Amino acid sequence: MGFNNKQFFTSLIILAIVASSFYYLYTTNKPEIPDCTKFTNQTQNILCNFNVAVLTKNVTICTNMPNQNAKNDCYITFFSEINSSSICKKIQGNLIYDCYYFYAMQHNSKICSEIKNQSMVNLCYYYIARDKKDESLCKKMSNWTDICYYTLAEAKQNVSICNYIQNTSDKDYCTAKVKELSGLATYNECDKLTDKMERYGCYIRNANNKSTSTLSGVLNS
Repeated sequence: MGFNNKQFFTSLIILAIVASSFYYLYTTNKPEIPDCTKFTNQTQNILCNFNVAVLTKNVTICTNMPNQNAKNDCYITFFSEINSSSICKKIQGNLIYDCYYFYAMQHNSKICSEIKNQSMVNLCYYYIARDKKDESLCKKMSNWTDICYYTLAEAKQNVSICNYIQNTSDKDYCTAKVKELSGLATYNECDKLTDKMERYGCYIRNANNKSTSTLSGVLNS
């Protein structure tokens, strides 16, 4: 289970467009606000409450929705307008994690700590660290910190980030991989790569850092 960023972002865009359209019609035509309780059909009731919430910019109307999925969609509409992560707390299900993630991306990574599920807290920090290329966020994770540092070291091609990795073999692998990407790996560093094809590719791409005879012997072994 992880962040379904694409689903959340797509819903956010669609709902924002719909909300803008309704608000434009409301401000230009000033229609009468309907009484949604008159609609006994659930679909009609949902659409009515959604439109009223958008037209009046009143997030509390979302509570009138007959089911949680409809409430979630309604709350998402106000995501960009309410400058507070409190809107995320009203959402139930996996979408709550996406809400916190996007809010943290836009405002403050500290919002990740508001997530109750520790695995999701780690993922929140990881994805923001990855997307913002900020390795300082890796240390906020209670687990997977080495993976976080490796991801940032590879993305930034900065071998010094590998030094933060606690596991010695993983640190050596990180150093070899990052140097290999920049063509600066030595024979011994290439040898740290566990995948055979990856290791041989490192030998070839970094041939200038070792003798031809040594390279030939490695490839023929």
